[in-house]
Amino acid sequence: MGQGRGWEGAVLRLMRAKDYGFTVTHAEDVTPDYRRLRFTDGGMLAATGVHPTMWVRLWFDNAGKPHQRAYTLVDPDPAAGTFGLEFALHEGCASDWARAAKPGDTIEATVQGTGFDVPAPAP
Repeated sequence: MGQGRGWEGAVLRLMRAKDYGFTVTHAEDVTPDYRRLRFTDGGMLAATGVHPTMWVRLWFDNAGKPHQRAYTLVDPDPAAGTFGLEFALHEGCASDWARAAKPGDTIEATVQGTGFDVPAPAP
């Protein structure tokens, strides 16, 4: 994982970003233009923990070139190693991938620390 991602991938590696493989476990068409996917995390949540607004970069093939998009985790469950992502469907390689995704499909992802600290006292 993480090879052949051009300058974006090289910069992320220098910033100590970590790569993971996610597997689709469930796909739901919420509307004709909105799709929700559930994933297993490939060990990510155990390694990184979870916090509000946590996001990941997914890597898509765009006519043979790497293309990344960021998505915020929805309902992460660190104990189960699962989470959801929600996709607005429009033209583009990320939407095309999400439209066709089905259980068992995999995708590469990169996680870079966000430096989020929970405020004290907690809201």
